[in-house]
Amino acid sequence: AVQAVEELYVKEYGYPAWPEEMRDPDYFREELRKMRTDPRYNRNLGRSMDQEFWNDAARLPWAKVLMRREQHWSDRKSLWLQQYQTVVRCNQGREDVGELLEDCPGDVKRLVAPVMKYKVVEAVLLSVSDEARETGLPFEALLRRPEVLLELQSARARIDRGGAAEARRMQEELDALMARARRIAEAARERDERERGRAAIDMEGLRIALEFGQKCKKDGLLEWLRGNAEEALTSWRQGDATLRRFRAPARCVHENAMLADLHSALLRNLSQAALRLELWTEALDAADRALELCFDDHRALYRRTCALEGLGRFDEARASLERLQDAAVGRVD
Repeated sequence: AVQAVEELYVKEYGYPAWPEEMRDPDYFREELRKMRTDPRYNRNLGRSMDQEFWNDAARLPWAKVLMRREQHWSDRKSLWLQQYQTVVRCNQGREDVGELLEDCPGDVKRLVAPVMKYKVVEAVLLSVSDEARETGLPFEALLRRPEVLLELQSARARIDRGGAAEARRMQEELDALMARARRIAEAARERDERERGRAAIDMEGLRIALEFGQKCKKDGLLEWLRGNAEEALTSWRQGDATLRRFRAPARCVHENAMLADLHSALLRNLSQAALRLELWTEALDAADRALELCFDDHRALYRRTCALEGLGRFDEARASLERLQDAAVGRVD
């Protein structure tokens, strides 16, 4: 029953999925047994508790499961709060729209009232209400604009013909448009972050960032050697998310070069893991960013070529391959 409820939450409400290992009551019992008895499995047996001790502990499968569990609840709480805020905002918006419609002429009420119960119509009315509040213009005047009236009349006609099924189709169309708008906004945000560039930090902050980047690189390599491409990709994403944000002061040329070298390696690895998982767009983005750090990085060029081929952009892949051939001249690797 509990599993059925969790699956309902994932399917209907978009909640993150519960880690599969947490469904197995014997999983942690077996993990702890191997930790206590098998030095091949637990490299920390008999070791002192230095930093590498804790790094190795965090790489153990059960530790990753616990971290995924914590991330599950964090993501679920965040999503629930977003949904709760949306519900509160929509409830208040419906009350406001109902009061505003009371002051509208009868023809507007007759047009809107029979279909107000459908979300797709409600979204139009809420949008007009928000605009009226932001601009100070009368709700009725905004509602009578030709484009708004045409949209409401079209919605009314479609719903009158097709009923609730047509309203669901219209909602799916609206959801697809909203999802596309969110993707565009997210791309614009990432582009703005890239244009702003890295924030300068002091030497202590840089040391912490570099140590974390090295840890993520090593964690990913260990998972890659075990054949866990998804876990490797997660580790390299974490390293990239940290290193892409920072730089040393401009006078610290050597430190910035160290940061660029480590970040380039992480991006190349990230691109390779994304290629293995057929995440072509992510692989291309990582390879392109590696090339921004080193324009003739032949390994990044190779990954870029593979990603372009995976996306079906064959002309660009051919041009990238020619560039790779030029960059690889004289290199033994």
